[in-house]
Amino acid sequence: MADDKKTDETKAQDDAAPRKSKKGLAMGGGIASLIAAAYIVAMVALPGETKAPPFGGPYITPLANGEVQVNLKGEQGRRYLVMTLKAEYEGYDEAYVAARVADPIYEAVMLDALIGIGRQKTREDLDDVVGEETFKAEILDVIEPILFPVHVGNAVRATKSDDVSGIGPGLSAERSTMRGGYKSHVLHVDGPKGKISLDDGPLIDMDGTETDLMVPDANGLHVYVDVSRSDPEFVGEVHTGTFGRIRKIHRGKFITQ
Repeated sequence: MADDKKTDETKAQDDAAPRKSKKGLAMGGGIASLIAAAYIVAMVALPGETKAPPFGGPYITPLANGEVQVNLKGEQGRRYLVMTLKAEYEGYDEAYVAARVADPIYEAVMLDALIGIGRQKTREDLDDVVGEETFKAEILDVIEPILFPVHVGNAVRATKSDDVSGIGPGLSAERSTMRGGYKSHVLHVDGPKGKISLDDGPLIDMDGTETDLMVPDANGLHVYVDVSRSDPEFVGEVHTGTFGRIRKIHRGKFITQ
């Protein structure tokens, strides 16, 4: 009888317990979690490296989801281009690029950039080999900072500031000409003295209000940083750079009408 009573109580508890929804698990732990995990995986090992590793690859990724259609220049806008494009790239981690491509903000910015380049071209510009190669070279120059933005510090997203120093990307970060690997380049910061430098570059004065401070390296390449929210007492190194670089643009569908 005691065993029967215990069995009944256990059954009642099981019936009263909230049941986990398989659908909820699939959605809640799906795409959003994968994207977040990809960023974390790409970032977590960076500060502890004793020797900066080279980029891996080459790898390949689509630049946009599906076809991109662009109305071409001239002929009263009646001509258009339909294309699919892929980037051959080198990088630290394929998961980082997968997360970038899946980001809705990235997709909007990338489409806007591709359409902006395409609408400057006529059908004649794209109907020969030289013109097509020129077009792909122009695409590479414009979209590389979109796919591989410059990161500053330990921020997961390239638009955010380093948690420790408070230094972040400047307003003109996409125009940074130093596009080396994040694991290979550092900002040397001396908050109390108001000085900052990039790798072996010259010391640059900062007063802590600059939102778009250009900091060059010894070769004249530079990054733009925002020090307006930086810790005035911080002294140390802050990693900066990209997580990859594009080697070449490949076309899939490429039809002018």
